[in-house]
Amino acid sequence: MARILIVDDEEAIRSLLAVAFGNAGYEVRIAAHAPEAIATLAIEPVDVLLSDVVMNAMSGHDLVRWVSAYHPAITCILMTGFDDTNCDSCPFAAGCTRLLKPFSGGEAVAAVAEAVRKHSG
Repeated sequence: MARILIVDDEEAIRSLLAVAFGNAGYEVRIAAHAPEAIATLAIEPVDVLLSDVVMNAMSGHDLVRWVSAYHPAITCILMTGFDDTNCDSCPFAAGCTRLLKPFSGGEAVAAVAEAVRKHSG
């Protein structure tokens, strides 16, 4: 099963997603913000990045830009509750799947599975 890195500054969302993806058989890593995610990617390979858009220190858009430059094989998915239109204006996020909040753990797992299928096929 795929290895996923979940990045969100809200602990409740990280926890919900970690349980949902763990139950679905994913190998899960979590990060509270983009700099922590970058540090994780330096030492642990992942197949999927699932990141919130609006975070302190570095946005999800900026994180996707960094991942696109240094880890282009990673499938990127952005989670957003109100930043949907800004994703359209971010050239690095254009190929990303967007997961609109609120969502259930099952919806997130299904969206990631579909994004991985599209990215690999």
